[in-house]
Amino acid sequence: MPRADPASRRQQESTPGDRKLNPPEIPSNARWLFGAGALALLVGTQFFPQATCKVDQPVARGNDAIINMTIRSAGACTVVIRPRAPAVSILELQTPPKNGALRRRGNTGVIYRSGRNFKGRDSFSFSIAKRASGHSDATTYHVNVNVL
Repeated sequence: MPRADPASRRQQESTPGDRKLNPPEIPSNARWLFGAGALALLVGTQFFPQATCKVDQPVARGNDAIINMTIRSAGACTVVIRPRAPAVSILELQTPPKNGALRRRGNTGVIYRSGRNFKGRDSFSFSIAKRASGHSDATTYHVNVNVL
C-alpha cells in the first residue's frame, strides 16, 4: 500500500475554516516596506518629538504664583496668563533665567527658550500688575523649568 505524502494528508484533514486562521503570505519583494515603515516611525520620533513644551496651571500663593514648565533642550515655551480683570497694564521681568533667554509676549505672558545644549533645571520670574482706581495690584509668577 503506497504511503500518503504528509502535506497532502494535512490538506485532506484541514477544513476551509482552518485556512482562514492562517495569515496570508507576504511577498518577499514587499517585506522591505514593512521594515522601512518601522524605521521611519522610529527615526521620526527621535528627530521630531511630539511635545516640546508643557506648562502647568499657576498655583496661587497669596500675591505669588508658582508655575512648572517642562521643555526640550533648545526649545521655546510660552507662558500666557489670563487675568481676571481685562485691564492689564504692566508686565515686568523680575529674575532672568540662568540657562536660557526670556522675552515678553505682550502684557500677558513671556516666551522662554532654553540654552542650545542645556539640560537640567532653570527658573525665572515675572510680575503682572493691574491698575485699578489709581493703585497697582501685582502678582509675581515664579516659573520652575525642567529642560530635557
